Amino acid sequence: MNNTELTDKEYNNFNIKNGFPFPEKLKELYKDYNGFSGMIGESYVSIFPLNDLYDLNKSYEVDIYFQGFVIFGSDGGGEAYGFLKDVEFSIYRVPFVGMCENEKILITNEINDFIYKLEHGKIYE
Repeated sequence: MNNTELTDKEYNNFNIKNGFPFPEKLKELYKDYNGFSGMIGESYVSIFPLNDLYDLNKSYEVDIYFQGFVIFGSDGGGEAYGFLKDVEFSIYRVPFVGMCENEKILITNEINDFIYKLEHGKIYE
C-alpha cells in the first residue's frame, strides 16, 4: 500500500518548511499510506503525499479559514482530514467548503482507530 517510502530527510524537510514537527503518531499512517488514494475497507480515502502537504494546505488556504489546522487527506468528496498543530494529536474532519474551527468534528486520537473506522465505514459516527 505504501506508494512512496519516506526518509528521515523528508520528515526533516517537512519540519523545516512548515515550522513544526510532523506528528509522531501520523508517521504510523504515512508508513503505509503516503500518497494513497483508494478504498480502505468500506471507505474511500486519499492520504496526501507528505512532500505535497505544505503546497496543498496553501492552495486550500487552510491557514486563512482555520488557523493552526493542517489537512493531510480527504474522503474524496467534501470532507478533509486533518489535525491541529499546537495541541495533543487528534484527527478531525472538516468540510472543504466552510472550513473553520466551529465545523471540526473529532474522529479519533489514535491512528489505529482511524484505520478501523475507515475499514468498517464508521468514519462519520
